[in-house]
Amino acid sequence: MRLWHSRARLGQEIVSYLPPNRLPIAQQERLLYIDMKLRFLGEVRRQDLIQRFGIQTAAATRDLALYRWEKPDNLVFVSKTKSYVRGEKFKPLYDTVTSADALAWLSPAKSETGLLDSEVRLHVERPLAEKELSPDTVAAITRAIKSGTSLSLAYRSPIEGTSSRSVVPHALADIQGNWLLRVFDRSIGDFNSLRLSWIQDATLVIDEIRGHERSQDDSAWHTIRTLELVPHPDNVAHPECLVAAAEQSLTSWRVEVREALIDAWLQGMRVDSTRGHRLRGDEYLWWLKSAHSVAPAEYVSVELNFRAKRF
Repeated sequence: MRLWHSRARLGQEIVSYLPPNRLPIAQQERLLYIDMKLRFLGEVRRQDLIQRFGIQTAAATRDLALYRWEKPDNLVFVSKTKSYVRGEKFKPLYDTVTSADALAWLSPAKSETGLLDSEVRLHVERPLAEKELSPDTVAAITRAIKSGTSLSLAYRSPIEGTSSRSVVPHALADIQGNWLLRVFDRSIGDFNSLRLSWIQDATLVIDEIRGHERSQDDSAWHTIRTLELVPHPDNVAHPECLVAAAEQSLTSWRVEVREALIDAWLQGMRVDSTRGHRLRGDEYLWWLKSAHSVAPAEYVSVELNFRAKRF
């Protein structure tokens, strides 16, 4: 994105262009809004900006003029509908937007406003398998991570039952929509990964954090393993399609995963990690070829396909 001080006459209006570090954040958001609506919905109107951001007509006109000056091939004005439609040579102004960003933006949850107007959001079903976590609980967790303090948790595990735990949280991980909290768990005297959805309550505790409880001593978290996956020899009839979907040019998929997250990642991806690829069923599309490279302590639960995994 190139924005610098210049003056260009667009119709009867003179627009000032600011360098990137001087462009107001609010205006950057509006330019992103224009870019996203053109890219993913095919059109944008001046009235969209007015209604979404509560700005005046003149400000919306300036935003569209600035966008058109920067990316003239991206939009074409249709006088009949008073809207701008996506140009045939469209190239996004913000090229770092991922597909996940786009889908989240186009279909926010009911409790979210997002950037998109409600009348043009895409309908996406989100069946809830588990109770949503309280925002106050999330707030306590994130504040503890940021400030380096400990937490008192009420934790409900279907494997171990309900318990109170004193933990020192370090990081969050999103594994296929299942969130994990990496902590030093004082109840077992070691680092552990807890399911975020199983935390019933979290309270900040101001106490002394010992040296061995700090993140830098979590060797499993800081160790990166390269796992080699191949299409399941027994369950996949067209392995070339699966490899192509994983954007791999060869016959296998190599992925780097923190050692502390290997079990959860393999489970989330429904990978058959048994020796001899013994699991059957269409849900197991990948086989962990490099299972022997996983540390023995991790391999025990991998071999059992997570039935004995403790979170």
